[in-house]
Amino acid sequence: MKQIFVGALIAIACTAFGQFNVDSLSHISYQQLHGANLNDVWGYEDELGNEYAIVGTSKGTSIVDITNPSAPVEVFWYPGTESIWRDPCVYGDFAYVTTEADDGLLIIDLSPLPQSHNLTTSVYMGPAGQTWTSAHTCFCDNQGYAYVFGSNRGHGGVI
Repeated sequence: MKQIFVGALIAIACTAFGQFNVDSLSHISYQQLHGANLNDVWGYEDELGNEYAIVGTSKGTSIVDITNPSAPVEVFWYPGTESIWRDPCVYGDFAYVTTEADDGLLIIDLSPLPQSHNLTTSVYMGPAGQTWTSAHTCFCDNQGYAYVFGSNRGHGGVI
């Protein structure tokens, strides 16, 4: 009984105090822009210090300039197969995006930002004989290794 009571107190405290010091400065309606829902977000900063949000949506990947947080601007959109799961991560000047749809690993070259919003993309589906088309998430470590989790190759382990 004591454990339940302590757990309830922690849950109430997190709910009651979890919203302090958080303000909403702006909003982009992905329903209006693309008829899409959101899944995940990752950050990127270009060489001039401009900040961007790489946003995984149900219908594609969005890159939003958030340098002025009161006036965010979508600067790039890459449509994808509809999925409730689209996960980005960034290493260096590249964004990597997985989805549970059969779209492979989307790679976006962010280096032209901010001078150009014409970003080069490619799709990777693994080496010959070990291909995969969908994955739950990806992560890049600080050494530049990318890890793909929950793919449709093998038993869904780490690639």
